[in-house]
Amino acid sequence: MGLKIFFSCLAILGIWVMWHSVTGKKEEVEDSFFGNRFSFFEVLIDLTEKKIPLILLRRIFNFIIGLFLAIVSIIGVIYS
Repeated sequence: MGLKIFFSCLAILGIWVMWHSVTGKKEEVEDSFFGNRFSFFEVLIDLTEKKIPLILLRRIFNFIIGLFLAIVSIIGVIYS
């Protein structure tokens, strides 16, 4: 049961990232992934985003990350 709640929270987070990439202001999208990095995946995202200067490409990249997170989490809810 705890695993389903965890995956449900991750799915909601992924949907929020997708929503934020579509409806967010330019400044919010540019500053969306700054802060302390605790894992290799977050560092990789930060480095990739610094290489993508255009706001449209950042929005697309954030949307793809959110979509992937939501799909994987929903599959986790189904199979757990």
